[in-house]
Amino acid sequence: MIYFVYKCVVNNSVIKRSNTKQIKTMERNNNFEVALVKLACPICGKEVEEQIIMNQKLTPKEAAKIKAMHGKIVGYANKVCDECAKYKDKALFVVEIIPEKSDMKHLETIYRTGRYLAVLKDCNFYKDAKKAIIKFGDDSEMIFVDEETFSKLNEIYKNQKD
Repeated sequence: MIYFVYKCVVNNSVIKRSNTKQIKTMERNNNFEVALVKLACPICGKEVEEQIIMNQKLTPKEAAKIKAMHGKIVGYANKVCDECAKYKDKALFVVEIIPEKSDMKHLETIYRTGRYLAVLKDCNFYKDAKKAIIKFGDDSEMIFVDEETFSKLNEIYKNQKD
């Protein structure tokens, strides 16, 4: 805690007094935190962008939650990273997941294996998968598939040229 101390000179001697209003203000600030958090590429998981967040509920518990998030990846961006963006116009990104471990309600709760590939949009798989494709703000497209489907797609399209 920081204390503000004011000096007053009385009869050539120094008297120190603290301002209690200033001290109370500093104590209240323990209820407020700001953090710089990161968002990941929804395809490869690399850092894409940063955001500043702060707690809206001014309690020590909520402030502690925000403080713990500082510098961490907290979700996925609505765009892909620069590396994946090179292929977004030509390809559909296929991301392997484990459905049994996934809650399919949110992108953040889907259990990914870490494997992904890009399939050219002129292939039959792209045409067949239109209904299941997730589109992002930068017009990149992605689909989640299970391990078996991913392995088959990887085998079929591993020799495609970009």
